Amino acid sequence: MKKTSLILFLLLFVLIGCVKQQDAEQLEMENKDLQAQPRAEIEYKANFNILKTKSYKVKTEYVYNTPKHRTEIKEITSISLSLDKADGSDISGAVVKIKSDGQEFSLSEGLFPGLYSSEVGLSGGEYNLLIDVDGDGKNEAEESFIVPGSELTAPEHGSKNSNSGFGLSWQVFGDFKDYQYTYSLFNAGDGYCRGKSSLQDIIKVKDLFEPTTTVEFNQSLEKEITDGLYQLMFKTIEYLNDSNRADGVQFAGVVQEITDLEVVVGNICQCCNHFEPPCDQDLEYPNCHK
Repeated sequence: MKKTSLILFLLLFVLIGCVKQQDAEQLEMENKDLQAQPRAEIEYKANFNILKTKSYKVKTEYVYNTPKHRTEIKEITSISLSLDKADGSDISGAVVKIKSDGQEFSLSEGLFPGLYSSEVGLSGGEYNLLIDVDGDGKNEAEESFIVPGSELTAPEHGSKNSNSGFGLSWQVFGDFKDYQYTYSLFNAGDGYCRGKSSLQDIIKVKDLFEPTTTVEFNQSLEKEITDGLYQLMFKTIEYLNDSNRADGVQFAGVVQEITDLEVVVGNICQCCNHFEPPCDQDLEYPNCHK
């Protein structure tokens, strides 16, 4: 009985070895086939860019010599595609479309040959870029991309924040780790209202774990943010690079979304803070006018 079991075990061991050898040989043959397949030569070069901006600007109007402040919100989307042949010559007359569920629009060629553009607003979601180079109804290239639809949730435009540091939070479409985020904090006030701090930083995506996340402005600072009126610029970036394609198209691009607003840091004079009701003189912070 023991002898029979031993023989069966040896036969099974040999069989497994043969199977592994066959698998290794098959994998080696497949790798050789892949290496033997010629890569498609680059016929066209497509450079695709989307820039979305949302800005909050305070406008001052004088009514009977009394200043009235109001916030103006502007949202602008700029979409462009430059299309060239491998030798660098422009491709004119192409049909370029962007499609998504229930939405389709074309990019039109402007004054410059090979440059196609549109200003159609794009919300956060998945889209397809279709390129028909010679206009015969057949797409030579198709590329999928995502618009982040970034939404800054804090701080709000006109909010008062601590000069010892304050939080930044936002939401995006899809996986938040697919994008890069940066913020900048610049002086926005005039004269005695002007703060002294100027901050720029790239937010480390590897440190983020939630789609809605918070980053403290003072996390990497050695000193506090000085009092003042500041312009906050928050940017979400998605890089589009797909050069190893089978259709002979070298594709590259970037999607950028920028939110631009103003915030108050610390205590500043009421008269120079256009988020407060206007006043003739500032009694709360008299030293501001010295």
